[in-house]
Amino acid sequence: MDNAPTASGAVPPKKQNLDSATKLVKDGWAIYKNDFKTYLGIALLAGLGVYLIGIANIIHPEESSANLPVVWIPFVIIAGLVYIVMILWGSVALIYKASHSSEPVTLSQAFGSAKGKVWPVFWAGVLTALVTFAGFILVIIPGIIVGVWLTFTSYVVVIEGLRGVAALKRSRYYVKGYWWQVWGRLVAIGIIIGLPVGIIGLIVQAILGKALGTLVSDIISLFAYPLGIITTYLLYKNIVQIKSEQTSPNVPISVPQPSPEMPNLIT
Repeated sequence: MDNAPTASGAVPPKKQNLDSATKLVKDGWAIYKNDFKTYLGIALLAGLGVYLIGIANIIHPEESSANLPVVWIPFVIIAGLVYIVMILWGSVALIYKASHSSEPVTLSQAFGSAKGKVWPVFWAGVLTALVTFAGFILVIIPGIIVGVWLTFTSYVVVIEGLRGVAALKRSRYYVKGYWWQVWGRLVAIGIIIGLPVGIIGLIVQAILGKALGTLVSDIISLFAYPLGIITTYLLYKNIVQIKSEQTSPNVPISVPQPSPEMPNLIT
């Protein structure tokens, strides 16, 4: 039985469930809507590389990419680099903004505060990708398991200030014992937010054609981008709260204490 007395006679606390995906999305939308202009502004700036790549595809469609003029190659390379940097920077800024949702954080403050976290998040992302890829090489199931374990790595880096392997371990610690609940909520959140955006994107591409339609649908996706970040942050905050209330002496990593510039997730 789950609540059977332990050897010491104490009855372990009943395992708490994470908030439902619908509640997380609903609460996430409330936060997004409360400062819509700032969140959307971050997303639209983060999409700078999206616009550049979209323009390149319109001028030289993907079908003729093999015949791309030499003069366009530097532009395409720069556009790709801008895409990576701005999406990464924007994601960090959105995490920072979401974690300070009770404070009047402006667009410039969000990007400014995120600047020092971009490289650590990038490096943690590389480690996450390598570990997950190693799991897929073994078998597909271990790859999926590892991927869910490391879901909160970026949030740990931005909010708790941990880096590299320490951030990966902290994310795994949070998910441990809640793998199915985290996986289920991530899938449900992806469907709730991503499915409507995907359907709209297909309709837009059917009307405007592949090149222009892809650019417009990508811009539409940027509107949903903050909601995904905020909702995942709320899932992270929820699991941190639950883990902080567990008092097992075998917990390998202590519950984080927020740095001075970060919000207290426990209260």
